[in-house]
Amino acid sequence: MHIRMALISSQAYQKYISSIAQKIADIQLDFYVYEEPEQATQLLHELQPCDALIIGGFLPYLEVKPLLPSLRIPYTHFIQDEATISTTLLAAITKYHIPLNQISIDVIEPTFVTSILQDIHQLDTPPYIHDATQVDVEQRHRTLYDEGHIQLIITSVHQLYEKLKANGYPVMRMQESTSATIQKLEKMRDSVLLQKSNANRMTAGVLKIHPEDEAAFIHFTQAIHANYTRQNTHRLELYTTIGHLEQLLHNEKQLKACLAYFKKPYQMGFGYGESISEALQHAQDALQFTKTDEIYILDEYSRLLGPYPTHQTILPLKFDSEKQKEMAERTKLSVLSLSKMSSFIEERHTKHFTSQDVADHLHVTRRTAERMIKKLLEHGYLAIISSEMTYKKGRPRAVYTWIGS
Repeated sequence: MHIRMALISSQAYQKYISSIAQKIADIQLDFYVYEEPEQATQLLHELQPCDALIIGGFLPYLEVKPLLPSLRIPYTHFIQDEATISTTLLAAITKYHIPLNQISIDVIEPTFVTSILQDIHQLDTPPYIHDATQVDVEQRHRTLYDEGHIQLIITSVHQLYEKLKANGYPVMRMQESTSATIQKLEKMRDSVLLQKSNANRMTAGVLKIHPEDEAAFIHFTQAIHANYTRQNTHRLELYTTIGHLEQLLHNEKQLKACLAYFKKPYQMGFGYGESISEALQHAQDALQFTKTDEIYILDEYSRLLGPYPTHQTILPLKFDSEKQKEMAERTKLSVLSLSKMSSFIEERHTKHFTSQDVADHLHVTRRTAERMIKKLLEHGYLAIISSEMTYKKGRPRAVYTWIGS
């Protein structure tokens, strides 16, 4: 399978990657070259359809980092590591025969250099070390050379290399290991192949809809490229790929527009599994957790995802211990409710909370939260530790703590 990757980089990095990419099978690189790292954001908006994105350099990565979570493709930047710095220092010493303390070097993580020097017992004669992200790094290099303290500058910033070289300074770029770069490209390729494989796996859905919403249902199946079978007038089963389903679910605007066709209440449960029969069983289980106008997914790891299109959370539904199973049986609370409560407890910095805290986290009414708390109190899983006044008037509200079984 041919994998198309976009690379946002400097011209120098483009040349470097181009020289080794031909050694890797099944990838095609599309280059988006900037003159300054600040242009990376604009280049990100110009990306043509591709399977993955690589940002060549830490500074352009910082520019586009806030926008990356919205991408629907895998992305990475090639992190500068100790192996890169070690290779560079070794090349500088052997090629130029310059002592370490006659070198000025800027790196993304200065502690890497210190760690390397410690490993080779050279802490007594270290080079001048700078943070490559600092705005005055160029001036620091220039001053050290102009004052006769150093003989060589090593930089991680491609643009800085070009500037210093043009002004006659002895400078070299950070030397990356070709084999390590090939491994990074191959790892990204394999990650994309795995994602494509998962996206092509079948998923099953079980839907409850009103007969009057037949046209809306057909529109929904078309949006996710699904086939379907009718169990009765209200219940239907459909089959599609994970990729087609998630493409709709993760596009909130498109999803809401699609669901707006339904004029009557609906419930949808989808399931992932190692087989289509397991996926269908998970879909039926997911449907049990849905309320009106909700969509849930139960995946192969027994995690409940949803509800879509509102509050998407991930809740583990496996009860691995006998104590957890006993809790469900004693309290008569649903697995979903207990999973949500467990998630609420784990995410808090303190075990103390009120019924309103529970209601806000679980997206339920305070009355519903209080009913759940009452059952947990009755069976000794919660305790009241105090009460607090939120207003000058009104009944104090209880403060609870989780004490387990």
